[in-house]
Amino acid sequence: MNAKLSIKSIVSLGAALVMLSACGGAKPATMADMPTYPGATELKPGESTLANTLANNVAQNDQLKQAMGGAGTKIDQKGFKLPAAATWAEATKAAAAPDPEPPKPAPPPPPATSAPKPSPTYSASAMPMRPVKPQTVDDNTTYPEQGDAVEHFAFGRCEVVKSDGDRLHIRLGKDGRIKEISTDMLKITELEPEPGSTTKRFKLDRKL
Repeated sequence: MNAKLSIKSIVSLGAALVMLSACGGAKPATMADMPTYPGATELKPGESTLANTLANNVAQNDQLKQAMGGAGTKIDQKGFKLPAAATWAEATKAAAAPDPEPPKPAPPPPPATSAPKPSPTYSASAMPMRPVKPQTVDDNTTYPEQGDAVEHFAFGRCEVVKSDGDRLHIRLGKDGRIKEISTDMLKITELEPEPGSTTKRFKLDRKL
């Protein structure tokens, strides 16, 4: 048969554990740290002779400690009324049960990714689309197109390899290099095709 637990045994054990936990430089334990038997009811001073005795013990210890200038050990004693079917084996099992681990903190959220900031000097209107220049100039002269021949005032005879709005890309006849020129500063005059050729010709003079 299992022996019945006595209130005095539980009280003495609780007081001894509290005082022992405060030794050795460790953080002092409190009654809140002590395991309590499931279903046990705490005895209150004024309602129980044993509870009155324990409260007096704690008060006397506090007075002695105060008289010694704070030296000594703090004690805390409480009594409990156990359920009628409580046994010593069940009490020791409850006391040996480890405290539940605190919940682990949630992992921090991943850092938010932000779109790269545009350069402070960038502006969507800083580089407007190049307007397409009409294929005729003010004097109704046909505008040079790809494949046409031009007589440039500085480069001589050249071939138009690309016509891009107000820009012409021409291949120099003397060395084959490609030059990009602006028609804004040129006077364009259409010439007669060479005999036996259908290639259009233009004269590019410097605009005065």
